[in-house]
Amino acid sequence: QEQSNFSILLKDLESFNSDTRTCARKIKRRLPQDGSAVSTPLKFDKEVQDLLAESSKKVITIVSLLKTISAGAMQQAAVVTDHEGLLPKKMEELALQTIS
Repeated sequence: QEQSNFSILLKDLESFNSDTRTCARKIKRRLPQDGSAVSTPLKFDKEVQDLLAESSKKVITIVSLLKTISAGAMQQAAVVTDHEGLLPKKMEELALQTIS
């Protein structure tokens, strides 16, 4: 199994995604359901609102970077032979180019 920095990053990302899904399920269970008698909007204090806004911006940045990296990977995959595949080192280079 590959232990490059990029593969470790992808494993961490998968773990964070799983944690986020779990939290989203918990939040969804606590939200008022459609048709319920209680239809008050959720209210958070300023600190929580700021944290949610900051987290949303970071998620948008991460998604944008992953989109760019995947586009670069697709271009690289188009030029390599079937037996070569994409090397983790090349993926790391694509990621660094995206960040710079």
